[in-house]
Amino acid sequence: MATTINLIVPAIPVGNADVAFAIWQQGELLGTMKISRGGIDWYKRKAKTRTGRATWQQFKEWMES
Repeated sequence: MATTINLIVPAIPVGNADVAFAIWQQGELLGTMKISRGGIDWYKRKAKTRTGRATWQQFKEWMES
């Protein structure tokens, strides 16, 4: 897992554009997480199409389990 994560941003509306996060571990890109009003999408490293998806309800249930 990542050893250091620092992210502090003010609350901003996402609007129609996704917010993207590149996820790295020990200098290697694991993939990209895109957050939108509809949910969370996951793109594996070098993937051109989405490889995973979760709605906000699915994400909530995952976090609470």
